[in-house]
Amino acid sequence: MKQLEKLKLNILRISIGLVYLFFGFIKFIPNLSPAEDLATNTIGILTFGILPSSLSLIVLAVVETLIGVFLIANWKPRIFISIAIVHIL
Repeated sequence: MKQLEKLKLNILRISIGLVYLFFGFIKFIPNLSPAEDLATNTIGILTFGILPSSLSLIVLAVVETLIGVFLIANWKPRIFISIAIVHIL
């Protein structure tokens, strides 16, 4: 039974990693992400406009892509799951 639970957790971790990787990657291509405006507006509000919108989108794309890569690679999953939870909040 433990093996089945471990398999389920691995599938979940990899699935979430793939989603982060995909959505992070499409943010690198201008006007491709459907959440581009939402992301730049939200980051602008959270940073009080200090971070330019073009830079904020690149930073977000890098963070999301790294979360995805590290979740898929299973490198320090607890740390990157925690980062993902903070990102979601």
